Amino acid sequence: MASQLPPTRGDRVVVRFALNEHTAHISDRTRDPAATLSDITGRLIASTDAALTVQRGDDEVVVPTEFIVSVRTLSTRTVRNSDIRSVELAAARGWPGREHEIADGWMLRASSGFTVRGSSAVPVGSEARLDDSSVAAIRSWYAERDLPPWLIEVERLLPVTGAAVSEMLTASIDELTSGHDHTEVTISAQPDERWLTAQLRARPGESSLAAAQDEVESVIGTACFAALGDSIGRGTITEDAHGRPWFGITSLWTDEHARGTGAGRAIVSALTAWAREQGAEHAYIQLDGKKTTQRDWYRGLGYGLHHRFGYRRL
Repeated sequence: MASQLPPTRGDRVVVRFALNEHTAHISDRTRDPAATLSDITGRLIASTDAALTVQRGDDEVVVPTEFIVSVRTLSTRTVRNSDIRSVELAAARGWPGREHEIADGWMLRASSGFTVRGSSAVPVGSEARLDDSSVAAIRSWYAERDLPPWLIEVERLLPVTGAAVSEMLTASIDELTSGHDHTEVTISAQPDERWLTAQLRARPGESSLAAAQDEVESVIGTACFAALGDSIGRGTITEDAHGRPWFGITSLWTDEHARGTGAGRAIVSALTAWAREQGAEHAYIQLDGKKTTQRDWYRGLGYGLHHRFGYRRL
């Protein structure tokens, strides 16, 4: 099987398989005697070494692994390029760095170096290009700030180089399951020192408390900071290109002593309840696509794939 990111349970997928006497009955296509390949499109409900099980309408179709040629993960819903740019803008506004500007369709962000995210360029306008002049302008902007030129390579918006290995998941707020007890979670408008210390533990390195604070307090919209003991989360409400408010879970870390206790779910529940009170109707989360457990966990909450992205240094 071939796929840039392996699908996980709940994903909408296209499975391409060899067409033969063992698979002809599951083909999505009218049988062509000369055809050697066929596809099935549906929702992945099980995956083993022996087979994939796909929900197609009311049927559960089992495709033996030995006949599978490729698997491609699709967006949960039909997504236009303008939709991708719009949610990328909302996400960039949720983590804009201490300095930012939009030039030639790119949102350029600069920070103290706590994360690459806070010092990277994002394509948010239809005019964003990666031609020689655009690349030179991006490099110059970051050189003036003594920062390396990182950009977010967004699937379908930029030429693919293999950097798009992370996922943008989205959901309607109404679709999210967030009924977990969160009465002990505290919500604040500003992070305190304990929250910032936990954020540093979540990203071990040489960053300082001031650098972490510099990034997490920056938002073009509204941010809140949740805590349950030493476990933390950050939520934001920002607008997309159409002025629609989006809720983003822009940071979540569970203290190692609290893992398996439901602390992470409680924090997400508290942040989601806060977002509902703020009037947000849509939600997003950006994930490292290689972290299979996280991908499964957020899909279980109601999030689905919107598009892929990744960080690339120019």
